[in-house]
Amino acid sequence: MMYKIFFALSTILSLTAIFICYPDYSHEFPVFTDILTVFIFLPLYFIFTFSIVGQVVYIFIKNNTIKTISLFLLFCISFISSLIFFPSRLKIFVSIVCSMIGIVHFAFSITLYNSKKSYNKK
Repeated sequence: MMYKIFFALSTILSLTAIFICYPDYSHEFPVFTDILTVFIFLPLYFIFTFSIVGQVVYIFIKNNTIKTISLFLLFCISFISSLIFFPSRLKIFVSIVCSMIGIVHFAFSITLYNSKKSYNKK
């Protein structure tokens, strides 16, 4: 039950914030847009593209080899696509740091999912 609530809240909050905070450099405050992109948009982008979608892959694919390859490809695609959102020389560093947030969210979610499974077995 706790996993389902966490999954639903993570999905709703990340999608909402991604749509609200999508980077728009056409206005006169590009520094504010950079800060918003680094601290809100990119971490939530990785939480959605890697963690939320990765959880679906983790739960529904049973073969461990295919699951590992799918998660690796998903991470690579989300990392490469994140490079277009931040126009700076630091974009690789920023994407690496922000992707760590998505990885931690994924690890926590999978731990929560596995603890739910082991609790139901008892």
